[in-house]
Amino acid sequence: DWFSGHPSPDDRRAAVTFVGPFSIMALHLVCKISNPPTDIVEKIINSSSEVSSVKDDHSMLPLHYASAEGASIEVLSLLCRAYPEGKLEQDNRKRTPLHFTFNRARENKNGNTQEENDGNEENGMKKNSMRDTVALLSDSGAARIPDGWGMLPLHYACAYGTSEAVLSVLETAYPDSISARERFGRTPLHLAMVNSQRSASPVALQFLLNVRPELGIVNIADNDGNLPLFLLATAAKTERFDSNEVEARSNACKCLTMYLEAQPRASAVFLSALQALPQWLRDTAVLTEHVQDVLNAKMVSNFHAFITFADFYVLIVTIVCFALSTTQFIHFKNDKDTEKPTVTLIIQLVGGIWFLSRETSQVLAMLNLGTFRSWLTDLRNWHDVVLIILLLYLAGLMLVDPDWVDVDKDAFRILVSITQLILYLSVIVFAKGFLVQFAVFAGGLFHVMQRTLAFFVIPIFLLLMFADMFLISYTGSELCEETVRLNNDTNATMRDDISQECYEDFPHCDFGESLLQVYSMMLGEIGNECRYQMVTTNQTLELSKNWNYASGTAQGIYFLYTLVVVIILSTMLIAIATDSYDVIKNERAEMVFWSNRLDFVAEMDAILKFKRTVIKIFLGRNNHTAGVRRAERDFQEGNLSGEGSGRFRNFWTFLLSLFGSNSTEEESQTCCSPDFWLYQVLRILAVFIIPLWLLVGFIPFGIFLPPQVKEFILVQKRTSLSTDTTEQVYQGIKKMKHEMKKTRLNFKKEMKMDQKELIQMKAEVETLQRDVLSDLSQLKENLITLSQLARERMREREEYAMGAR
Repeated sequence: DWFSGHPSPDDRRAAVTFVGPFSIMALHLVCKISNPPTDIVEKIINSSSEVSSVKDDHSMLPLHYASAEGASIEVLSLLCRAYPEGKLEQDNRKRTPLHFTFNRARENKNGNTQEENDGNEENGMKKNSMRDTVALLSDSGAARIPDGWGMLPLHYACAYGTSEAVLSVLETAYPDSISARERFGRTPLHLAMVNSQRSASPVALQFLLNVRPELGIVNIADNDGNLPLFLLATAAKTERFDSNEVEARSNACKCLTMYLEAQPRASAVFLSALQALPQWLRDTAVLTEHVQDVLNAKMVSNFHAFITFADFYVLIVTIVCFALSTTQFIHFKNDKDTEKPTVTLIIQLVGGIWFLSRETSQVLAMLNLGTFRSWLTDLRNWHDVVLIILLLYLAGLMLVDPDWVDVDKDAFRILVSITQLILYLSVIVFAKGFLVQFAVFAGGLFHVMQRTLAFFVIPIFLLLMFADMFLISYTGSELCEETVRLNNDTNATMRDDISQECYEDFPHCDFGESLLQVYSMMLGEIGNECRYQMVTTNQTLELSKNWNYASGTAQGIYFLYTLVVVIILSTMLIAIATDSYDVIKNERAEMVFWSNRLDFVAEMDAILKFKRTVIKIFLGRNNHTAGVRRAERDFQEGNLSGEGSGRFRNFWTFLLSLFGSNSTEEESQTCCSPDFWLYQVLRILAVFIIPLWLLVGFIPFGIFLPPQVKEFILVQKRTSLSTDTTEQVYQGIKKMKHEMKKTRLNFKKEMKMDQKELIQMKAEVETLQRDVLSDLSQLKENLITLSQLARERMREREEYAMGAR
């Protein structure tokens, strides 16, 4: 101990005030040690109290280093008593000691942060209390001081993760820090969301959302216009949230659920942020009650309902007109006396223009929001682009009717067939956003195709192999020679000695026909069973050995083909498809449906926001403000259509109330009163008004439909999509399996760590044993040497004594 060897106060003062490189003193070095010793710090301060107020070249006090290295509350108290103003001192980057308290927040192997273990003991040492540390450093106003980036200590606490008790101390010291913005406009909630992989992040998020909900921090955007949700979406695509990081993903899902439970405002920016979430987070988001309520509310609003009905009407009319126009055009090209399909082509052209305007508006809206990348990565948008190009090209081609158009050629018919296919696929794409059954079917189809993509390589290989094997077997036989002769001479007939019933249009003499035949056989079209036998109508003729060998080989190939392709391969394909569809049906039914609805609503909101921006720019007004406020009020009150106080809703309710059970009971008691006849007249009128209203409402794209009808058609009830008891049991078993797997992995990890510790202990014991043996050996040698020296000394003394005589 240096202090024990230098008791002089002057020596001690000279030593502790010595300034080394970078203006560092002894107290700086001691405080840089992890958990610096209290007695040494106390002796240094007692030797010279002013050393606690000296800054190094980075403008950092010893208190800065002690806070950063997790010093004990006793050390921090000594430093604060020696220099109380140090709590508010800032380094070159404007950070106070309170900022440094959260810099070294780390997670232990159990996933808990240091502050979550406050008051616990580890290895016989009581751990430092983060809450007491923060309370000590923040009692002079340090919680209000931002660093060079405008970040308060609360920003640091939420970014690195801490306990609710620590956050409560910071919020009490500076209540407005909950909604404070740093240099880039980000609040503590932004930083908590972007670091949601930490185990303490859900605790921090829950505190921020509950402490002062009236501030509405869930709706505060940063300087780039991004909500905390968007920062989570961006961070979730990094390697911190890799598929192997199960704990990080679980924490992120918890944070996302808490954020959505706070019911952020259903703005276009919010919906775009939901769209930006990776699929594993998006599946969690779309199943929350708030998101589903928002999507339902948006779907029955006037603009979204109008676009929905318009898309459906235009799509159906376009399909019908396209089928009629192409059929009539082919007849017109073959017979000029028939009428050219001008009307249907014009309707088809209008349909293509409608889809073009929709897609153009969507692109401009996405560019306005800065989310055009999401449009590029959505395959449905490219599906729409291809459909628009084909519709407009074919409509223009058939209207102009140039001379080079030949309907008898394959190119025109293939183009028409592809367009018709895309049109019908558009119906499925449209329907899966409005009916969960279609969503499950479409999702199951896509999932099956994904899982069986590699599997399809094997059937293709086997089909090519068997087609070639059949071709080689029959090459040079009488059957193929006869087939070639018949192909060259269309008027020729098959030889009398060859069975026409078995071998007519024999397929295995050409590779293309052989491949088509084995493909048809895989689908179940076997054909005549005598095809691979040697059948002749003239039994007196001598059978050809070539034909005989070919048939025998073909029978063996056919048997092998039936076993491998028809039985095994087809059964495996059916099993894979069934299993994949069950995954979609059991796990992703709601996810698929609500994800599709989210995409549609987000696109419509982006278009609506772009329209309002254009109106504001060109007309210099912002008339939609009142409408937005009314829509938000209606949504909060539960009126999904946004027309809760409108006359349409009230009048429709009145019409339906005429047929209610209560009115019937009242009328039966006063059947002779004038009210009875008035009710009857009103009911008769309602019988005519209701269907007429529905008819008139549906025709103009649902604009005049009663709000209740639009809700019935477009609102998807959560109860109808909730999983049944079997599904809940299935999910429970799956979760239990995951927990058991996690427990097993943790147990194996702990066993490996214990084994490593045992090996280390064994190595230490062996090292200690070797050291002891070495020391004993050295001691033995020393004793022998001393014994020899003693004997020599005795001998010298005896010789000296004898010489003296």
